[in-house]
Amino acid sequence: MAFEISFNGINDYATFELGAGIQRGIHEGFPVKVSANKTVSLCNAEDKFSGVLVTIEKDNTCGVVKETGYITLPYSGTAPQAGEDRELVADGNGGVKIPATAGTGKLYRIVDVDSTNKTVTLRLG
Repeated sequence: MAFEISFNGINDYATFELGAGIQRGIHEGFPVKVSANKTVSLCNAEDKFSGVLVTIEKDNTCGVVKETGYITLPYSGTAPQAGEDRELVADGNGGVKIPATAGTGKLYRIVDVDSTNKTVTLRLG
């Protein structure tokens, strides 16, 4: 029986096919977006992100994406503020940032900002 991509019984994680250029050992922890049927790709700067890539199979064809729950990511630019409904987008370098244009990002609950290490802890979905 061949391996099939399935979205049945999904809670926090889902397995997707990977878009071009994603490599094991490099892109774990990067924000990703759904780019085609059953497929995710790395985000460019200012993209809304669907989740965060947590594991990549050895052949770089499939990966597990965290879509809900809390996660800590690097941020660039101005530090976001902790609180409800803060807008973020991908920064194109594996982290997140406040969007250049208000209203173009997605709202997230931010529960911690570490300005020393430039990380933000947020709730995905």
